[in-house]
Amino acid sequence: MELVLRTFHPGQSLTAIAEQMLAFIGGLGIPVERMPPIVLLEDRSLSRPQMRDLYRSTDVLVAPSRGEGYGRPLLEALSCGVPVIATRWGGQTDFVTEENGWLVDYHLTLADPSENPLFRGKAWADPSVEHMRYCLREAFEQTELRQRKAEHASSSVARYDQESVADLLVERLKQIGAAYTPKSQMTQMMRVSPRESAKSVDGIMLTSPHQRCGIREYAVRLMESGLEERMRLLSCPDLFRSFNVNAELLHLQYHPAFVNPHQFVHHPPKGRLIATIHELQRFEEISHRFDVITVHNERDYRRVLTMPRKSNAEVLIIPHGCCQPAAERFEPSTRSDPVIAYHGFLSPHKGLKELIQGFAQFLKFYARSRLLVVATLNAFNDLGGQLCLHECQQVVRELGLTNHATFVTEFLPMDDIIALLHQEADLIVLPYVVSGDSGSSGAIRIAMASGKPVLASGLFDKFFKIVVVHG
Repeated sequence: MELVLRTFHPGQSLTAIAEQMLAFIGGLGIPVERMPPIVLLEDRSLSRPQMRDLYRSTDVLVAPSRGEGYGRPLLEALSCGVPVIATRWGGQTDFVTEENGWLVDYHLTLADPSENPLFRGKAWADPSVEHMRYCLREAFEQTELRQRKAEHASSSVARYDQESVADLLVERLKQIGAAYTPKSQMTQMMRVSPRESAKSVDGIMLTSPHQRCGIREYAVRLMESGLEERMRLLSCPDLFRSFNVNAELLHLQYHPAFVNPHQFVHHPPKGRLIATIHELQRFEEISHRFDVITVHNERDYRRVLTMPRKSNAEVLIIPHGCCQPAAERFEPSTRSDPVIAYHGFLSPHKGLKELIQGFAQFLKFYARSRLLVVATLNAFNDLGGQLCLHECQQVVRELGLTNHATFVTEFLPMDDIIALLHQEADLIVLPYVVSGDSGSSGAIRIAMASGKPVLASGLFDKFFKIVVVHG
């Protein structure tokens, strides 16, 4: 057995790379003489036939990378009939399967910015050394298994050959061409066209640009309650364009994920300004620009009152509002297996990991029970939520709960969530450890509207009486 490496590093010679490898091996405490042969290939251009011969001279291609946009070497190896060992994360998971290779388990972690400053704040996969060792040994020892994977390799990626991909690209370009809208028609499609900008409206409501977002859904419901004829709903990227509309009032649904305070500081809009707070972070920078500030709870009310720059703004508490109880709208499920449900955004401070661990103990007494996690990844590409999801799914696998746990992470409209919880859950658990939100408590309001019992942490004290009534 030998390890063949073809690699390069800009500005480093092959000798320097070899010295780094030897130093790394020495740091592991393994004598070099005990290591299998390692062949470090010279970094030079190879023709397609040479690359094909290189791939086919190997038994397995190993690429335990932290992340791939596509993973072209893996695809090329498979097309040459060579099975691969790759991380179960990244673009290669589109075509690497257990039938043509081995997928290595991983933990999702924050990337090391020392590798590249562009990685700061991003996530990457940390492949499991133990599982990779297992995959390598299985590929080495089980010859028949390796041969079966090799026989399946090239056929499994046939649809990625250049001719097939070119046909798909041409077809897609034809579709785009057929749907192309001439520039002369674009004005009619703008949410605020020059003709509309001359119209006089009572107000503008600015909200999230993301269609699949709870804050936008909140704003849409406000508009549908009777404001459509007097106000226009725009997304925050239309902020400057909305200044050209002859409106007496601008109502901002504030969240720092889609509102840039810099816009208000340097380009303040005209007219009477109202802000509804969904998250207080960075709001103090622009609080003095508003005439009225509305919050959903007493905690945020007190925090806004203590802001030194809020000027003379009127601060009001306007409750978030409750949902129509589901029992009045949906038929209950007839299944008998107990289901424990969780609902809310994915975040480490909301206790989902602890709930999964507790469910594993519950399962010892109720072997047919299930865990339903309705945990939305928010519309703002939140890294913390992605890390939390992968960590919780890893805990599910480690505890052997894969067949008992269901994760629903796509965005669902409020009514759909209420219907799902009402029809599937027997008990809804909200084990929040710390509340990092601005207190609208949307999760517990939706849980109560489902008409099912709610078990919640002490952070929801103010709802306990209501929970008992609906429980």
